[in-house]
Amino acid sequence: SGGGATESGEQVKTVTISDDDKGPEVTLSVDPTSITELGGVAILTATLDTESGQTVTVNLSRSGVASPTEGVDYQLSEEVITIPAGKTQGSVTITAVDDLIFESSETVIISVSTVKNATEVTEQKVTINIIDDDVPSGVTLEVDIAEIAEKGGVATITAKLDASSASPVTVSLNRNGTAKRADYIVSNTRITIPAGSL
Repeated sequence: SGGGATESGEQVKTVTISDDDKGPEVTLSVDPTSITELGGVAILTATLDTESGQTVTVNLSRSGVASPTEGVDYQLSEEVITIPAGKTQGSVTITAVDDLIFESSETVIISVSTVKNATEVTEQKVTINIIDDDVPSGVTLEVDIAEIAEKGGVATITAKLDASSASPVTVSLNRNGTAKRADYIVSNTRITIPAGSL
């Protein structure tokens, strides 16, 4: 009679296939690169060069001249950009915060700090300029006493701004009138108003 064999129970073996594909590369971009202080919005986008079968998270860090404190000069909608599995892009927004301080344009620098399930081959960072919309401050002079005694009388002259400035303001004074310079002494011909003061 012929020989034979029997299956002793169901025979199952598991084989694991290791993925040898290189993880996708992430790049960072922003549009536009300049926004106005009054509600300007820029879109910050992380892009993969190929789709991933896993969710990719891109953690961000901030620097630049603009204050990194949330809500002072700008607001960053999220500190992390999430790219869902099967997608190649994810975005967050940067919104400028308006103030009443006259100042020069400020920069925001957003960089990639860490990436999960993708790679940052070269350093990725973008710069956004926040353009100030405030006009230079106007200056007025005030004196506390309009008439002083010849012997030791003192009057105080004060310079005031109608809006604060991010930088110190120097006001130079001129002298004229019927009184001779030998008749009085001016403590200083310049008044300095500190940054942020009125």
